[in-house]
Amino acid sequence: MTRSGSNGNSARVLTATLLAEETSKGTVEQFLDALVDHNYLVPASAARALGEYRGAEAMNALQDAFGDPKPVVRLMAAPSYIRASCPTTTEQKARSRSASGWKRSAVAQ
Repeated sequence: MTRSGSNGNSARVLTATLLAEETSKGTVEQFLDALVDHNYLVPASAARALGEYRGAEAMNALQDAFGDPKPVVRLMAAPSYIRASCPTTTEQKARSRSASGWKRSAVAQ
């Protein structure tokens, strides 16, 4: 449920969710910045997306999110931290790409 006047917040959450499909360095920076947004749903979406970025930068930011006052942010940060700490094999990358391509084509229909 959304309250009237929260359309701007919903747009920011949707943007963070859609950007999760992009894996550029600039996108990582956007997610890192989004972790401190005033609307708790934006940091939650950013924390979820950061799990796809392997490396210390994502892990450090996610670890900081463990102290967020909102439980939803902490609950998104925890599994994302685990994903970010695990190396990705070539097979996992290929599977991820093919699965996300299927989702996009199914949505487009």
